[in-house]
Amino acid sequence: MKDIVSVLIFLLLFSTASAQEKAAKDKWLSFDKFQHFFLSTHLTVLSYEIYHRSYHNTKESSKYFSSGLVVTVGIGKEVLDSRKPKGKFNFKDLVADGLGIILGLTIANNLK
Repeated sequence: MKDIVSVLIFLLLFSTASAQEKAAKDKWLSFDKFQHFFLSTHLTVLSYEIYHRSYHNTKESSKYFSSGLVVTVGIGKEVLDSRKPKGKFNFKDLVADGLGIILGLTIANNLK
């Protein structure tokens, strides 16, 4: 549980920096997209490992849990961003999240 709380705090710290960068031009290759990609990868691997090893779930159910969790966090962040003044729901961020989830599942699936 401590790991999940740490990750959520980490995401909140990075969300302010990414919101500031969104005010600039939204490019496919930017620090904001890197943050989405990296954090999605990290959270996918972390949640997969916790769900699989700590709670003794199957690999298949751990994949569904971790990808569902990260998709929910990503969409939730975009909804929060859209409620800010001059904020918008950014599909490019969700693409970066999705690519991070794919890499995270690949890494998690190959861990022993």
